[in-house]
Order: sequence, then structure tokens, then C-alpha cells
Amino acid sequence: MRTDFKASLGAMEVFSNLCGTVYKQGNLVYTLDGNSILSPVGNRVTVFDLVNNKAETLPFENRKNIEWISLTPNGNLLLTIDEGRGLLNDKEIRAKG
Repeated sequence: MRTDFKASLGAMEVFSNLCGTVYKQGNLVYTLDGNSILSPVGNRVTVFDLVNNKAETLPFENRKNIEWISLTPNGNLLLTIDEGRGLLNDKEIRAKG
């Protein structure tokens, strides 16, 4: 229980340091290892690496602002739901750069 509280504090710190993006709505999802948080930012999903203090936006987008995200138990698939539509994505596909 104490670990979850510390992770939540880390998430608050990450959100306070966002530059140029607006967190509008939606839930947060922790990765299986607990080192990263997935969060909807508008119609995209951003992965915040809490250990290395880095953020990466996944290379897909919904048509409208994402309202809900869910990660499968094995962490391979990510379901994103916007205002009426859903997308099922392979979370491991990342933007290279």
C-alpha cells in the first residue's frame, strides 16, 4: 500500500512537469513493473518513465479525446476509448527517434 502511495506522488510530479501538453481527462495505468505510467493526453497516449524521468508519446491517436485506457494483464495490448470509439493497440510499438 505504501508503494502505491509513493508511485502516486511520482505521478503527480510528472504531471506538474508536463510541457506543451494538456491533461484533460481519463485514468492512469501503471505498467506491470510499476516503473511507468500510461496516461491519455488529448487523443494520444503518453508513457511516463518514472525511473528515468522521460516521457514518450505512442505513435497512434484516437479521433477524439481519450476517456479511458486499459492494459491487458500481460501488458502487450492497450485499449483506448474516446467519445464513442475504441482502439486496440500493441503497446510495444513505439515511435523511434
